[in-house]
Amino acid sequence: MSLVKTPPAARAVKGFLTLNNKDETLPIGATPMGILPASGKPTFLAYHPSERLIAGGVDGSIASIPTGGAAAKGLTIREHKAAVRTWAVSPWGDFATGGDDGFVGYWPNKTATITKFKTGGLAIKGLAFNPCGGEIAVVDASGWVSVWLPATGVKVFEVKQKRPISAVAYGPHDDVLMLADGKGVELWWLPELAAQAAP
Repeated sequence: MSLVKTPPAARAVKGFLTLNNKDETLPIGATPMGILPASGKPTFLAYHPSERLIAGGVDGSIASIPTGGAAAKGLTIREHKAAVRTWAVSPWGDFATGGDDGFVGYWPNKTATITKFKTGGLAIKGLAFNPCGGEIAVVDASGWVSVWLPATGVKVFEVKQKRPISAVAYGPHDDVLMLADGKGVELWWLPELAAQAAP
């Protein structure tokens, strides 16, 4: 505040105060926090509705850092064994992560207990929670699209697409699935897509 109240004449140019990196301060009440996983640069960053910053590490670690107050502690979860590059959050605050080894991790809202299930052997490229029924859609690097009950790790169905899919999302209701391959988006009525699943 002293810099604002009585700025040095050389720093106040035409009524504006110029700042440098030595002038940066934390807001009142905020505490410094390390946000990077121990393994270095994060593979993903996400904001969770519980006021936590989530960061993935190349070793599969996931750091959960509180942003809402100084009292809460950060924690690191080491359930994944391969890098996590994709994530999704449900309308209820449930969180899911997808690893390069084909595993999906699921955390129900406000817990650190993970349900982990393997969807295949290839990297997870996209995750999406449906808005109504508590299912999660998963796409992997080879073009498999699958729908799961994440709390139990039970597969509802899976379908192989003709080309790799890079992103997945539900429509405004839980009966439409959108699949993107980088060139366009296909809209699928979910029962029609499920009917293509192998018996």
